[in-house]
Amino acid sequence: MTSVGTLNITGGLLLFNGTASSSAGSVAVDAGATLQFDAGSHDLSGLTGAGTLSLTGGTLGLTGANSVANYTQSAGTMTNAGAMSVSGVFNEPGGTLSGVGSVTLSGTGNTWSGGDMAGG
Repeated sequence: MTSVGTLNITGGLLLFNGTASSSAGSVAVDAGATLQFDAGSHDLSGLTGAGTLSLTGGTLGLTGANSVANYTQSAGTMTNAGAMSVSGVFNEPGGTLSGVGSVTLSGTGNTWSGGDMAGG
């Protein structure tokens, strides 16, 4: 999937489980909705919303300003070259979080229990 406009996820689960995707436009994940990546290589810029971003496999690259309520990562690699803000729960029991960008955690219930974090 390639998106240059606005992608609104208003409820449920939008699952990417293979191949590649990129978004040069904005992606909004509403409360109660989840954007999940299971496999493949994906790039996002302009992610916002009160929902959840989930990485369970594959590679996710973030650029620009990105903000979600909840982030969970159990596997895979997230490379952050921008600014990521998590206002709710940040949970990384597995996988790798890397890059030269910043990650700001302002919520409660943040856990890191086994994933790798590496700065650029």
